[in-house]
Amino acid sequence: MKSGSQASWWKQLSTLLRRSSLNMSRDVGYYWLRIIIYILVSYALELSILTLATAILQSLPGQHVEHL
Repeated sequence: MKSGSQASWWKQLSTLLRRSSLNMSRDVGYYWLRIIIYILVSYALELSILTLATAILQSLPGQHVEHL
């Protein structure tokens, strides 16, 4: 048996999106900073994976990889 009121999934999503939009409108600079940090972190991760993949491919016998 469920006790108390339970909001539907869509109502919860709507409320969270509304609150997030309100917070974003109050401090736009903070959200731009977060986006820039996410882009930089994803670029660093991509570069690390690319370097690791190149090292693995070069370590295989008979393989010579200059650039991926």
